[in-house]
Amino acid sequence: MSIIVTGGAGMIGSNIIEGLNKSGHIAEKCAATFSSLGIPSFYVHANEAFHGDFGMMSGNDLIIAFSFSGKTPEIVNVVKYCSKNNITVIGISGDSQSPLANISNVHPGGSLGNQLENE
Repeated sequence: MSIIVTGGAGMIGSNIIEGLNKSGHIAEKCAATFSSLGIPSFYVHANEAFHGDFGMMSGNDLIIAFSFSGKTPEIVNVVKYCSKNNITVIGISGDSQSPLANISNVHPGGSLGNQLENE
């Protein structure tokens, strides 16, 4: 969690939090919570990134990408863009073997799939 709070070693940018649909609602809440705690953060809808919002991202930022499946094309493509532009990404998904998990700089281990299916 310290990489989010501090922005990582030497980082002075914002936490840009992305998602779509239900994962997007979670991402919006995270961005609002971080901002209320004084942690520079904002939400970007993954579809909007491809229509101009990439201009808000820089190498000093941290992207936190939410996708339950980890396979959502819009999210995966945002992460690919970030990788090509040296923007650090934390990917959060329910599948530790997903494309999102594989291309993110950081992906918390484990899988949420079985836990959520049983609830």
